[in-house]
Amino acid sequence: MKRFHFRLERLLELRAHRERDWLARLAEAAGHCVRVRRNLQDNETAAAAGFRAGYSPDPRSKDPRSGDPRVDLSLLVYREQYLTRLGVERRLLEEELQQRLARKDEVQATYLEHSRDRKILDRLKERKAREYYREQRKAEFKAMDDANGSRYLRGRLPDGT
Repeated sequence: MKRFHFRLERLLELRAHRERDWLARLAEAAGHCVRVRRNLQDNETAAAAGFRAGYSPDPRSKDPRSGDPRVDLSLLVYREQYLTRLGVERRLLEEELQQRLARKDEVQATYLEHSRDRKILDRLKERKAREYYREQRKAEFKAMDDANGSRYLRGRLPDGT
């Protein structure tokens, strides 16, 4: 039985390559989103730590006159500036995340389109292969039937029966 040859195999390979290319782009876009989310989470963790750090005065440093714990106002100012900077960074990271998610959605839509195109050709190839092998089996069965029929006729004719 001859092997099946799909006439559009080259086009199928091209579409599969294009699909893999867009899958790599999608993975890259998703990686960027994960990185920005991680940076955003790190920012929130740093902000929480900075917020907690400013409200617990050091019990070892006491005002010599009153005996109350001292609060260093310059440290509070630095803490507020630090928290403000983290807030600005958080807003920038959130904007970047929205842009990256939008880009990822665009890439994903293109990937799905290319994937659909390849799958269409894959299904066509499978259907054509099934038809080809079905026809090959029919032809093989017919050839065997003809051979058996001719053998039967050759065996009967010389006897005269």
